[in-house]
Amino acid sequence: MSNEARQLIENIFSMVSLRALEYILSFLLVPYLLITLGPERIGEIAFMQGWLSYASLIINYGFNLTAPRALAEAEPSQYSYLFSKYFWATNILGLVVTIIVGIIFSIMTFVNLQADIWLLLALYSGVLGNMLFPIWFYQGIQRMRFITIISLSSRLISMICIFIVVKESSDYIWAGLFQSVPSLIAGIISLILLSKQYKGLFKFPNFGSIWKAYQEGWQIFLSSFVINLYTGTTVVILGILTNNTVVGHYTAADKLIGCVRRFISACNNAIYPHIIATLKVNVEKGLRFLYSQLLVYIIMGSIVAIVFIMFSDQIIYLLLGGKYLSSVPIFEILAILPLLISASNVLGAEMMLAFKLDNIFSRILMFGAIINTLAIFPLTSQFGAVGTAWTQVITEGSITLIMAIVLYKKGFFRKNLFKR
Repeated sequence: MSNEARQLIENIFSMVSLRALEYILSFLLVPYLLITLGPERIGEIAFMQGWLSYASLIINYGFNLTAPRALAEAEPSQYSYLFSKYFWATNILGLVVTIIVGIIFSIMTFVNLQADIWLLLALYSGVLGNMLFPIWFYQGIQRMRFITIISLSSRLISMICIFIVVKESSDYIWAGLFQSVPSLIAGIISLILLSKQYKGLFKFPNFGSIWKAYQEGWQIFLSSFVINLYTGTTVVILGILTNNTVVGHYTAADKLIGCVRRFISACNNAIYPHIIATLKVNVEKGLRFLYSQLLVYIIMGSIVAIVFIMFSDQIIYLLLGGKYLSSVPIFEILAILPLLISASNVLGAEMMLAFKLDNIFSRILMFGAIINTLAIFPLTSQFGAVGTAWTQVITEGSITLIMAIVLYKKGFFRKNLFKR
């Protein structure tokens, strides 16, 4: 086996192991929190997380895709420079966002609007953690083992704290804190370890380099912002049109489906830098790999959807109890999402971005956001959380279909590429 293949297998194994163990932890933790806190408190946390997802979005600025691509194409001697470039670009945005969030909530508190400042502070530690934890660097240099060790250790400690401290619905702030703080701990530890391995890692680059990083990430940032319009905003709109209890039932179903989506994301994170490096040497080999990945995703996604739909009642009752039976129809609809999202990730986030079709990728997602905006208000108003779930499926299905059509017209599915 070649070193390249061995490294890819190690990266995929590391990321999948991380998500598999996270899944086990979630299997224990998510039902516990849903049952202990109840739909209303879970909905309150989810509603606040929906708002804070905008803060994380601005801070990330698409660097989770542009930075690994730059690192995968670079020589090891350039790693320190590229790290400092994207690290400081991220932290400048983080400082600006933190100030803005502080001002907004200070105003809300001053005018006596309902603003749970303690829940905000608890959940905002996760935003800071995402800012400090340079997952994009480990992805780019294809060293995923460190992510696995650091993330799992912090999450395990977090889970233990939740089981010890969170005993009733009034402990929801502690629940929010212990769910968010692992990424902050992981970020701090990773920066300490990286500083010992690479010299001059935190040297402040010139502003020209930082500005270039913003220019490189602009299209991806637009794409990410649009994605958030039909993911994070979905819960916010549902909360505005209904109440925290309905949001809680929706969140329960979404969190269970999220376990599968995190597994898919782990595979994509490990594979993406490998694809960039392979396409740089052999385009047809890279495309064959992408086609094989797409086929596996379609088969596995279909199996997962069928199983989840057939046994939805049993899954919800077994994991969450009778209190969440209203989540069953929502869960059945959202079960289709892993299939659609896994396919769109290969077609868009991997194939289109690997060939630097950033502008087309961004426009497709903007079109998806328009579909989502047009559908979510009437469907949610009429059918509540079920309508919100259908909005997600319609949006993701439209995006996946359009990506496939665009790539087909551009000749990415030529028959000769399937020949060995």
